[in-house]
Amino acid sequence: MENYRTFVGLPLEVDLAFLKSRKQLMISLESERISWVKPENYHLTLRFLGDTPVSQTEQIREALGSGLILPGVISQCFAGPGVFGPRKKPRVIWVGFRETEVFLDLKKQVDTILESCGIPPEEHGFTPHLTLGRIRSIMDRSAFHESMESFKGGFRTRVRSKRVIFYRSILGPEGPRYTSLGEYPFMV
Repeated sequence: MENYRTFVGLPLEVDLAFLKSRKQLMISLESERISWVKPENYHLTLRFLGDTPVSQTEQIREALGSGLILPGVISQCFAGPGVFGPRKKPRVIWVGFRETEVFLDLKKQVDTILESCGIPPEEHGFTPHLTLGRIRSIMDRSAFHESMESFKGGFRTRVRSKRVIFYRSILGPEGPRYTSLGEYPFMV
């Protein structure tokens, strides 16, 4: 049985101020091994499905299309950067949002729709965020945390999203490549 690696998410559009903060953070952490997410791949994952039978993707696509109650275009402010993982071994650098209600509502809708397709709910919590980079290794933990602390006031720009996408993720040596299995535009 053939599978696709899939997830449901919101593509995110960032501004030049955000990209400038990203570049400064990358420079400050250039001695560390971090795989930085390309801006064209920025998204907020509402639900990672992983290996999904190709035969089930059409059911999921149609269920999302008929079940989602979508907002207007989302324009939110970031709340600053953070790190997932323990202090001694951080794994992900991310940026959160000041207000999360719209994302939490969409997440709840997606989970309900996926349950109707026979996909059980996730067992872990949901923190709406944009992943900036995945940490491979840290040479100087103290300098890493100092650098992250210095960016606490950064990334305070706005981000926009105009649609939900049911994505297929194809992993490769240059990083993941995303293709759309279904797109659900927000109300105008």
